[in-house]
Amino acid sequence: MRHLLELKEDDEACRKALSSGAFLLFHSLSPLLQRSENKYTAPFVTAS
Repeated sequence: MRHLLELKEDDEACRKALSSGAFLLFHSLSPLLQRSENKYTAPFVTAS
């Protein structure tokens, strides 16, 4: 939780995390899911 607060309030920390992180997409506190064959998976987004 502390890390999330730091990302929210510190622009430089947010830029560092954005350039080196991997992200899961959420909507209304639920992960956005993709259907793959017979199961659902969360798509990963990597910063480049």
